[in-house]
Amino acid sequence: MKLAVIGGGLTGLAAAWEGVRQGAQVTVFESERFGGKIRTIIEDGYVIEEGPDSFVAYRPWLLELVEDLGISDRVIETLGTRKVMIHSRGRMNPIPKGMTGVLPTKILPFATTGILSIFDKLRAGLDLFLPRILPDEDVSIGSFIRRRLGAGVAMKFANPFIGGIYGSSVDELSLDAVLPSLRKNEKEHRSLMLAALASGRQKRRAEKGAKPKSGSVFRSLEGGLEQVIHELVRQLRDRGAELYEDTTITSANLSDSGSRLTVIKRSGIPMQLDFDAVVFAGGAGSTSKLLSGEFPEAAKLLGNIPLASTSVVTMAYSQDAFAKPLDNHGWLEADAGAPSSGITISSAKFAGRCPDGKILVRAFVPDRVGEIAHAPTEKLVAAVREYFEKAVGAVAAPERVWTSRWNSVMPKYVTGHLDVVAKVTEQLEPTPWRVPGSALNGVGLPDCVKDAREKTREILSNTKEQI
Repeated sequence: MKLAVIGGGLTGLAAAWEGVRQGAQVTVFESERFGGKIRTIIEDGYVIEEGPDSFVAYRPWLLELVEDLGISDRVIETLGTRKVMIHSRGRMNPIPKGMTGVLPTKILPFATTGILSIFDKLRAGLDLFLPRILPDEDVSIGSFIRRRLGAGVAMKFANPFIGGIYGSSVDELSLDAVLPSLRKNEKEHRSLMLAALASGRQKRRAEKGAKPKSGSVFRSLEGGLEQVIHELVRQLRDRGAELYEDTTITSANLSDSGSRLTVIKRSGIPMQLDFDAVVFAGGAGSTSKLLSGEFPEAAKLLGNIPLASTSVVTMAYSQDAFAKPLDNHGWLEADAGAPSSGITISSAKFAGRCPDGKILVRAFVPDRVGEIAHAPTEKLVAAVREYFEKAVGAVAAPERVWTSRWNSVMPKYVTGHLDVVAKVTEQLEPTPWRVPGSALNGVGLPDCVKDAREKTREILSNTKEQI
């Protein structure tokens, strides 16, 4: 069985890996370079992640892929127990113990945090007495959190946590697509606070007397995340898969024999190639264009998914540049108008990220922070430097700076997103075509791997039954 995979990022390569495991003859077409948004620079002892720098271990699908590849020994955990902070009104505050991102599972740390004002805390407490207020239709996370817990929790907790992950304001993001557990909590407990406190008590009872869990939430690889990409490419080729970079797919059509793709490789000569099944893993925009001939409605839905842009500014300092040691892994920014949504101290997060005596820092600048996100690189770096150095009291400039700019790459799961997912899935379901990955079903690296492998198994199984 011949499987084509369009897109050579992590999603596409994971689909190809599953195809090879299922015995398919796999061909991968990538328009640029393998890896997509996963890019690692190794330079003079520095490990610079231009895209994501880690993944979460509690969603196990990327770890499972790493184990399949036989490189589990390269996985590393975060260093120590340094805290992640929230930066608000010029002050650093630790995230309250028991905070799940939006809701507190313990009352005292929440009641005494310096992140919220007294009014914010009183307003959040009103949730304990409010009736169920959520309508049947989808709403934004921001509007729901404001109605139940107030603007303080919405903008100082939900927006930094959830908005940071999804690259969008919580006032845009869909409750049902991103945090469906909140709807379930209100339905079952009425109060979100009561639901969170009950969950915390249940968790503490389960952990009582149990063996403490070891390891941190976040993982990466020695030498950076692109090690996964390199290993996938090498092993796929070793197993007989054909992988092509700098290749353009100009059209995709269903045919009596399955699917026909028009392919332009480096030679520049268009070729028509036939396949039994196709995985479209090239992102919402490119996939929309390829689906337009056979499925104009699905193509329009995909093409209308809004895309966020972001920049990553990585700065290398001497340890002597700081009047006092940096005692955290970084922070999330709660204040509107700041030029960055958050900072990661990479050298404190993972070992081996820079030479001894240096500090490596990553700043995130999504387009939701405002005009500075679209400024020329020199102006962007200057704004980020001023922000970071003021926050930590730096007394010297960075020795090196790397800037990565990603335009229109992160799908926004706005209200109504699940309707888009359902309609696209319904239209493609009878065909040997599937669209896995972040456009529809999860922005995290593990989720992309899970979706790619599941959809690949599905179409190969369905296609075998039809042959």
